[in-house]
Amino acid sequence: MKHGGIYVKSLVPRGPADMSARVRIGDRVLSVNSVHLTSVTHKQAVETLRNASTPVTLRMERGEPPAKTQV
Repeated sequence: MKHGGIYVKSLVPRGPADMSARVRIGDRVLSVNSVHLTSVTHKQAVETLRNASTPVTLRMERGEPPAKTQV
């Protein structure tokens, strides 16, 4: 992760984000329904996502997926 902020760590299998293929692990969440998340705590980001009215508009920054470890 290059910058601070809120990053996608995992996706709910067969959930909306997973099924759309538009959100990927490693992406940075910049805003939710125009509420900026670039300088909030994880707790504040979770609360913002939980309270988001539908439809939800996400502004994302494409990130690098985590490196796979060799076994």
